[in-house]
Amino acid sequence: MSVQATAPLAPSRKIPWNLFIFVALGGTGIVYGSLSIWSDPVEGWLHAARYTARFSFFVFLTAFLASSLVYWLPSAPTRWLRAKRRYLGLSFALAHFVHLGALVTYLNLSGDTRSLLTLIGGGGAYVMIALMALTSNDWSVRTLGPKTWGWLHWLGAWDIWFIFTFSYFGRVTKDTPQEPRIIYITLLTLAVSALVIRIATRVAKRQS
Repeated sequence: MSVQATAPLAPSRKIPWNLFIFVALGGTGIVYGSLSIWSDPVEGWLHAARYTARFSFFVFLTAFLASSLVYWLPSAPTRWLRAKRRYLGLSFALAHFVHLGALVTYLNLSGDTRSLLTLIGGGGAYVMIALMALTSNDWSVRTLGPKTWGWLHWLGAWDIWFIFTFSYFGRVTKDTPQEPRIIYITLLTLAVSALVIRIATRVAKRQS
């Protein structure tokens, strides 16, 4: 799974299992911590859903900006991120499906509902994440062709970015946000900054 808007680069063949372990432990740790802190299971799962989403957002940003980071800050760590961006994308898929599990559990326990627009947008994002994850292999690149494969992952990356950004923007503009507004402002700022960095990188590469 690549969340870059460029043709696929040959990934490093060594699978970074530690990365997947870190993400799995991070997501499940958030769930466990939330349930431990909140005595009410509904509140516990609500906070688990919120913070697993934010955890997956940070994983997404790392994959989304991998090429840009190595362009502006060339170093061994940023080159490693670019080389492993397929696995960063798969790690994001793992983290976000942990979030989905927490969210579904919360909705079942609370009886809370979501608007049709939210269900369509969120459901579509999960379909795209699944498609990107399933095609994150050399066989899919060869079968689909680099151009089609690139368009699929380009569209998926921006769809995911838009869902996160739209969600945080909606919470920032609410009269009574569920949590301190500064949390949503910070997340929205990070999302918009990622957009600016991607555009700046594209412009700089074209000029050079």
